[in-house]
Amino acid sequence: MGEGKKFHLVNWSQVCQPFKMGGLGLRNLRVFNQALLGKWLWRYGNEENAFWRHLISAKYGSSSGGWTTREVNGPYGSGLWKHIRKGWGSFARHLHFEVGDGSKTKFWDDLWCGSCSLRNAFPDLYRIARHKDAVVGDLIQFQNGGVSWLLDFIRHVQDWELESVNSLLEVLYSSSAKGHGEDRMCWRGGAKDGFQVKAYYSALLPQSGLNLPWKSIWKSKAPPRVAFFVWIAALGRILTTDNLRRRRVIVLDYCWLCKRSGESISHLLLHCSFSTEIWNFFVNIFGISWVMPCGIVELLSC
Repeated sequence: MGEGKKFHLVNWSQVCQPFKMGGLGLRNLRVFNQALLGKWLWRYGNEENAFWRHLISAKYGSSSGGWTTREVNGPYGSGLWKHIRKGWGSFARHLHFEVGDGSKTKFWDDLWCGSCSLRNAFPDLYRIARHKDAVVGDLIQFQNGGVSWLLDFIRHVQDWELESVNSLLEVLYSSSAKGHGEDRMCWRGGAKDGFQVKAYYSALLPQSGLNLPWKSIWKSKAPPRVAFFVWIAALGRILTTDNLRRRRVIVLDYCWLCKRSGESISHLLLHCSFSTEIWNFFVNIFGISWVMPCGIVELLSC
């Protein structure tokens, strides 16, 4: 292989995962920067009387019910706000709205009742809606303490659509629309203080799907060098012959200890006859009846 050639055992995206997902908990600076910029999107939507917000709004105009500005596409203008505004698509997926008078909350597009937007929950009805950009206040009416919803479609509702209409009305009448006061932009994370950079960063970070018993690795009394070795073994990244062959290294897949099987991580550390003797020695010292698990992760979970 040559003395100068080395392999990257764990990619950076995995290193940036939390400990419990098999990472080292280091920050992905690109994702963290996006989370920090999200703070300004949150402030724009909530600080209506702030002077800086009036300046940005006057320059770029309002969009999405006034919760953000229009998208900045041209080469002109502040590069800073242009970069902040690009994150609105990801940011908006983590918002929900409390409806007051309904003047700023989009009826179909915003998440204000139920677990998703009405556009996604009732796509057939959205297609025949007359005013797809209507706000909640356009379709709600309060009379004598009662609430009524003024649904408007471009054609008569067909028989097979009646069930969807009934389901939509059930959702609407169970909503908490007040009919007075201002609409509020809220964070779906459920934090009392609203938006939090830490929570948004966790939501933006791509998930690896792994679930390692990280405490058995990093909370043990083993030296750091040993802990790192166990971590790499649990991820399946040790350069055993089977992993080398996956990296297109021409090498014989053969265990040089027992000379009976191919060399994999689980074989080398757990199931090789030489490894088994070592494990049995320590198990017998403590008088434990033991059946060796299939892999490293299963062993650490014991």
